[in-house]
Amino acid sequence: MINPRLTIERERRDGTEGVALCVRAEGGPPEHYQMKIDAWSIKGTGEYHLRIDGLGMLRMHTSDSIARIVKWLVELNVEDLLDGPIRRVLERDLADYLPPAELAVEYFELARAAALGELAPLLSGSQN
Repeated sequence: MINPRLTIERERRDGTEGVALCVRAEGGPPEHYQMKIDAWSIKGTGEYHLRIDGLGMLRMHTSDSIARIVKWLVELNVEDLLDGPIRRVLERDLADYLPPAELAVEYFELARAAALGELAPLLSGSQN
């Protein structure tokens, strides 16, 4: 089993971003595995976005509050991610290159815990 390392970035791309968070759980050589959770908002739009991407799993969620984004991430069932269409295609066509489901779950749970830890302080100012 590869020990994943965790990277957290909070740097805004430009002045239009409000919330800006990128959490990566990565494992290195011989294979490079990565699970990434991005959360961001664009000032003045009232929209918050969350994207989960990596190890054959992909999900996007948009909401009108950071609280709903956090709730969605907390309640997300990892089995739903593993059963997503992208992972099913990869399991069928590229099974030799796709890490086992257990590893994908480990990376996702590590990234989710870190993302929730970073997003939780933002809830104190949330109305929803």
